[in-house]
Amino acid sequence: MSFSICRVNWELAEDLLRSVREKVFVCEWRIPPTIEFDQHDKKAVHLLVCDDISQEPVATGRILASGEISRIAVIKGHRNACVEKLI
Repeated sequence: MSFSICRVNWELAEDLLRSVREKVFVCEWRIPPTIEFDQHDKKAVHLLVCDDISQEPVATGRILASGEISRIAVIKGHRNACVEKLI
């Protein structure tokens, strides 16, 4: 498997970022959406990992201006593919 990682803007990639984080944090971990998605999303630097073949988003993470790395999420079916090492 091969993957591409890119820096994305929240406003332009919100649907893709939300899809990964909703699957991992909201559905799997049962974190309420009101907690998972916060005021920091619009200001943070977001990274998006996509499968090169399907072009589907498989992982994401964000970096705040303070340097804090957070919201790292990898879709369950891709966790054994070492995707998290790309973020």
